[in-house]
Amino acid sequence: MPASGSRLSPFSFFPCTGISFRSPAAAGRSGLPRVFTTWRFRIDPGIRQVALISRLIRASMLEILNEDFIRTARSKGLAERVVIYKHAFRNALIRP
Repeated sequence: MPASGSRLSPFSFFPCTGISFRSPAAAGRSGLPRVFTTWRFRIDPGIRQVALISRLIRASMLEILNEDFIRTARSKGLAERVVIYKHAFRNALIRP
């Protein structure tokens, strides 16, 4: 035991930064419900960001697929997969 007499939690990975895996919403819970409550606050923002980025890329892809250079690539006889990934997707990522 430490000199203060308290046990260290196995979940206090970052004690010097103040980041801990203890959540006020998880107080009084143990086991799996506590894990779900604690990690929900860490996963939700990431899911929202992924949803936003995929909506933006989808909208950009729908615009790009009607461009002239896509029609040209298709008329050259390139496979649809090549047209989408090598031409359309790359341009959809750089479009504002």
